[in-house]
Amino acid sequence: MYAQPRYGTQTGAFPKRADKKRISQFSTVKKNLIQVAITYRAYADWATVIDDMTEPQRVAHLAQKVIDQYPHMLKTLKSARQLADAHPRSDAARVLREMLTLADADLTTRPDYLKQLKADTAKLKRKYK
Repeated sequence: MYAQPRYGTQTGAFPKRADKKRISQFSTVKKNLIQVAITYRAYADWATVIDDMTEPQRVAHLAQKVIDQYPHMLKTLKSARQLADAHPRSDAARVLREMLTLADADLTTRPDYLKQLKADTAKLKRKYK
């Protein structure tokens, strides 16, 4: 079997002068960011078609998953943004920014986001008992 050579954080994803301690977090942040984006996208994307669903109450369940994971989500999004901002022209920053966009970080890191999501989820639970 052929395996593509690993693209190391210290050999191309970040500049050579990058802080080794900081960039060593890249793999963990990226892994967490993928999971956060998947959880959020499941809720956000299904919510857009809720009126066409045969089981719309499932959207409330997906929203609850986002609520339950929100502290981890917020920490992950902030860590990813900090890492991307530290070396904004690097390949790693480009990848992190793409994932931040997928997770709607500009929306989901707003101070009022969790409160609004909880209110929306409560409405969904009442509507689709």
